[in-house]
Amino acid sequence: MVSEERKNNKITVSTIKQVVCAAAMECFGVVGIANIPGADSIVYLLTNEEWSKGVRVSAGSDKKIHIEVFVILEYGMKMETVCENLSEAIKYNVEKQTGVKVKKVTVNVTSVRVM
Repeated sequence: MVSEERKNNKITVSTIKQVVCAAAMECFGVVGIANIPGADSIVYLLTNEEWSKGVRVSAGSDKKIHIEVFVILEYGMKMETVCENLSEAIKYNVEKQTGVKVKKVTVNVTSVRVM
């Protein structure tokens, strides 16, 4: 479990996931957060209460974290640009709001949806 001391406050994985999901949903071209595909490979759009199920957070030995997020993008958007913007937004928001350093953000596009 990732936990970082910040002025006597603990930053939990759950808190980091909430920041990631909020940043993702504000990003232009993102339709929503998707589930982490399992053995059945069925992808579905998660509701607000389930968003954290589409995010993985792991810690490295250097006290920096790796974030992996699974998203559904809007059809017609340039995927590379949306993913770059999303990655930068997640890194910025997590570091600013929690004080935890982010080593890497991996954006997985699980589906594209026509809006």
